[in-house]
Amino acid sequence: MACKSNKIAQENHIESVLWTKTDFKPSKDLVMPNAYTSYFLNVDLFKEQLQAGEVNLPMPDGSMSKHKVEDSQTMTAELQLKYPQIRSYKGYDLNQSVCQSRIDQKNETIKCVVYCNDATIYIQELHDLGLYFVFLKNDLPQGVGTVNE
Repeated sequence: MACKSNKIAQENHIESVLWTKTDFKPSKDLVMPNAYTSYFLNVDLFKEQLQAGEVNLPMPDGSMSKHKVEDSQTMTAELQLKYPQIRSYKGYDLNQSVCQSRIDQKNETIKCVVYCNDATIYIQELHDLGLYFVFLKNDLPQGVGTVNE
């Protein structure tokens, strides 16, 4: 039992170091989702998790979801050698295999989309604020069809 408790404590420590929840209040001139959670991301640790094949992703309800991921190999081997800083991963939630994820990495920027049942969840930086926002596609303001890069 103590071994299981230690493993849970280690996982919780990793989550708190990987994703640090913030209490961001935007200025009125920023177009933001109607509901979101904001986080600081330890990008180096996240990249390590990507390489190891399992990442923790924050969900809109504040929980963490562990995803099994692999390189989606969207580029040819020659292009991948030319642009090693660009990677694309595909994955799925280990507890709900119906939830699939796509994760794109370009240099120090990470973008995630999770497709789960009838919900689409975005995890990405908005407005170059250095924060990652977690929100449902349905929470985008009226008239905003996609999230701009």
